[in-house]
Amino acid sequence: MARTSKRNSKGTGLVRLSKAAITRQDFWQSFLAGQLTANTRRAYQGDLRAFAEFIGGAEHLPQVDREAVIAYRSALVNDGLSPATINRRLSSVRQLMREAFLRNLIPANPANGIRGLKVDRDYSPTAALSALQVAQVLDAIDTSRLKGKRDMALLSLLARSGMRRDEAARVKVGDFTQDSGHTILPVEGKGGKTRRVKVGADLLKVLRSWIAAAGLQPSDPLFPAMGKGDRVLREKAMSTQGIADVVKDRVSSALGEEWRARISPHSLRHSFITIALQAGCPLHRVQYTVGHADPRTTERYDRLRESLEDNAADYVAKALAAIS
Repeated sequence: MARTSKRNSKGTGLVRLSKAAITRQDFWQSFLAGQLTANTRRAYQGDLRAFAEFIGGAEHLPQVDREAVIAYRSALVNDGLSPATINRRLSSVRQLMREAFLRNLIPANPANGIRGLKVDRDYSPTAALSALQVAQVLDAIDTSRLKGKRDMALLSLLARSGMRRDEAARVKVGDFTQDSGHTILPVEGKGGKTRRVKVGADLLKVLRSWIAAAGLQPSDPLFPAMGKGDRVLREKAMSTQGIADVVKDRVSSALGEEWRARISPHSLRHSFITIALQAGCPLHRVQYTVGHADPRTTERYDRLRESLEDNAADYVAKALAAIS
């Protein structure tokens, strides 16, 4: 990597990238490496790969101007991406350009001030399964083969814990702990925050069956990739895309091919939240379990909050009727 050897005026010893470095991949890789958590790095990597493809390669970054960023936003809209996804990708571009500007690699941040799309924060477009549909998907999995046992364990964990797919991909067999007679799985979520996910008896039974059948060891990924003939690649965890493929395949196989375009691993997380809220679990407990920083995020998944069958007006009417 090309660097200058000058110290800054305060004598901190910090060096900065030369302007020549921006014409190669060095700056992009340096930017990704500088993110604090693996989750953030993965998110930026996907977003910036899409942006690099749009501008014709990372080497064209110095030529990006305000019009190019606006054109990129328009292209994302034309591709039919959700406003939330578009805004996240624009945010990634802003951060990349800001870093380039701070390193004196470009004269100004061309993405600064370019607004994202309006998002309805009280609505989640993610498709969710009902409790009956979740049961139908799990019942349809043939566990006579090893891959079926893995998929049963994977979908059971996602549906019964509300974990994100990247969180599930990072779980190792030895991560499970005990607390007051309960099996606990420490999970590192967004922002590097760790929460404790309870593993109930039914889920634990499924997971143990898979672990024993696959011969997994404590240091192995809970969900390793698999090769031909159900060969378990114990040193390699499933990718997040691999998890997405399994979810789509299993749900569409059980409920119909029309579900393939609607479903994603996040749908099982959505299902967990919705089912828990519908069953009467307090919002704050659901919020903690799934790792939402803001209860309003959890509340977006509550499809019954506007129900006329169980409306706040009914409770007030009952209270007043009891007095009169």
